[in-house]
Amino acid sequence: VVFVDEDVILDRHCLYELCQFLQSNPDAGVATPCITYAAAPERIWAAGTNIDLRSGRVSFVAEPPGPEPFRVMVAPSVIAASRAALDATAGFDPDFFAVYEDTDFCVRSEAAGLHTYCVPIARAAHDTPVEPAEQRRHLASRSYWVGRNRVLFMRRHGTQPARFALMWPVYAFYYGYVALVARKPLSFLQFLRGSAAGLM
Repeated sequence: VVFVDEDVILDRHCLYELCQFLQSNPDAGVATPCITYAAAPERIWAAGTNIDLRSGRVSFVAEPPGPEPFRVMVAPSVIAASRAALDATAGFDPDFFAVYEDTDFCVRSEAAGLHTYCVPIARAAHDTPVEPAEQRRHLASRSYWVGRNRVLFMRRHGTQPARFALMWPVYAFYYGYVALVARKPLSFLQFLRGSAAGLM
């Protein structure tokens, strides 16, 4: 089964390559393509992402290490899931709604021994902002859900709660900066509200 965000366009061979990889690799539970920016197809948005389960820090893989599939922690925006992964996880957790649902799914699949891979030959394009100013405005529009679901995710999967607690003020400072430069001051309050909601 393949789950695709509404703002992603798949290359004509993308589904074939992802499904072929999953069928040929029983240790794989999830596969994702190399995703470029739709408005700048020469630039990679993400070849998978990773998350530090100690601090909650998310990092985007900016370039595949080569043409062969490689392991990542998370499949963002495009998730090709094997039947084994769906059975092992019982699918997406509705508690996450809009953000971190992919991260939670992939981490639970990994816990069941089914890994996540980026398949570089499979390609897709994401209709998401390219310019930093637009990226900040986009991020500000999602601040409540990012704040809430990061806390919720780390409560469930984090390995060092004290370290995450120490990092949270850094995230709060960053979202305050985003709210300031994006000229959306209320988004910082939404981030704080979301973070509090994640504790409940």
